[in-house]
Amino acid sequence: MPKCQYCGNNVSENDKFCTFCGAEQQRGASLIKSQSDSFNSSFSSQNDTSNELELYKLAQKNQEYYKEAFERIENNKFKLNWVAFFFFPFWAVYRKMYAVTAIFIVLYTALSWLFSYIEFLDFIFPFAVAVLLAIFANKIYRNHLIKIVEKANNQDFLTSEQRNTYLLQKTGTSVAALIILIAIYVAFFILIFILAFIFALSAYFLFY
Repeated sequence: MPKCQYCGNNVSENDKFCTFCGAEQQRGASLIKSQSDSFNSSFSSQNDTSNELELYKLAQKNQEYYKEAFERIENNKFKLNWVAFFFFPFWAVYRKMYAVTAIFIVLYTALSWLFSYIEFLDFIFPFAVAVLLAIFANKIYRNHLIKIVEKANNQDFLTSEQRNTYLLQKTGTSVAALIILIAIYVAFFILIFILAFIFALSAYFLFY
């Protein structure tokens, strides 16, 4: 069944809009088919996982940006990713790097708590991490795409169509995942606020 090119959920051949994320589909699912055909020609070689002129197509959205970014990486240069500088976990989950997002949140939370007890580091640490992420985010994304292509290449039982479908599902972007992460963050801060309020109210009745 065809997939939405934005969130990856199922769409029918005649759908003009995705029923899950609401994104407009180009002639139903025709754009998905054209993307699949493009992937087939771009990654026809089982050993071609690092061709910068083709790998960027797996980004699906903002291809021109990632084409330039990946070419710079190939030449041992970098292109700053300002979205990652300000909103790395949201950018990463939007780009379907779910494991990277989870690892970042856990490590960042733990290190932030640790450095909060060290003078000056509680301010320097977030800024230093943001700068490093702006520099290396595109390289992290490139490596993520290469691993997906390598995994697809290693699954010999997949037909060409199944392989293209796999690539479409694993790459690109996911609005749904972004919304879920935002909801988790909002729920977390609401929970913290409620707990702080309960603690303050309890302290008031205990000591006053």
